[in-house]
Amino acid sequence: MSIAPPRYAAESIVRVGRGSRIAAIFEREVGARAGVGTWLVVAFAFLSNILVLLIRIVIFPSEPVGLSAFSTPYGGTLWPLEILLVTAATGAGSIAEDLASRSITLYLSRPIHLVDYLGGKAAGLAFWIGLVAMGPGVVAAIMAAALGGVSASIALSAILACVGLGLLATAFFTGLALALSAWTARALYAGVAIFGLILGLEISVLAIWGTTGNAQIPYLSVFVDLQNVAYYVFQSPGITSTYPGLSAVYVGAAGAFLILLTWLRLERVEVVGE
Repeated sequence: MSIAPPRYAAESIVRVGRGSRIAAIFEREVGARAGVGTWLVVAFAFLSNILVLLIRIVIFPSEPVGLSAFSTPYGGTLWPLEILLVTAATGAGSIAEDLASRSITLYLSRPIHLVDYLGGKAAGLAFWIGLVAMGPGVVAAIMAAALGGVSASIALSAILACVGLGLLATAFFTGLALALSAWTARALYAGVAIFGLILGLEISVLAIWGTTGNAQIPYLSVFVDLQNVAYYVFQSPGITSTYPGLSAVYVGAAGAFLILLTWLRLERVEVVGE
């Protein structure tokens, strides 16, 4: 019987890289938001927008069918409302639930840094919002080309326009959801704030614009800004009430500012030390 010490030793723990941390938070966020309500909004957005585009381009086309035909869903309020719905469904509890359970104190402790947490959360929300913002237009363009409604070059131009416009909308609404979700521990309050802020702003802008006729007021409306950018990227003859380039700058800057607000808010959260 040997009394020699065992010849094994515990291996040192190797920390995963920053990319793996962000990917883990992203995967959890996407899965956590994949509820029935989210899928219903996504399904409605795809069905409604694809159907509108196929009717306009393939079933009852106007001759000749060009890039401007793809602007049909983006010239009204249905498309931004669908994005607003999926933003509320997926973004309301994104950070609020972590604040309520205090699990955020562990998320933000080392080796997970604030940039890891916020990056993973933003990517998870952007996945769902971008799915509604870009997905229907891209799928409709591919289907229209496959069915012979448009040429491959026009379909490719439409896809690029959908992606560009969708990225702009995704950046703003992702920032909006994160900012409002980070300021309350109640997901319900964050969801109401997302709807109330945007719809209240839209109604106020339309009322003030109609009363004063001030040409600068429409820039405060995200719906109007996105509509005018859509007219530009799809080369639509629709009348724009703002300069599309300036509207794009305002929407993108607002999204970046909201992300910054979220960052400043999360920096105040007390975390568990390493």
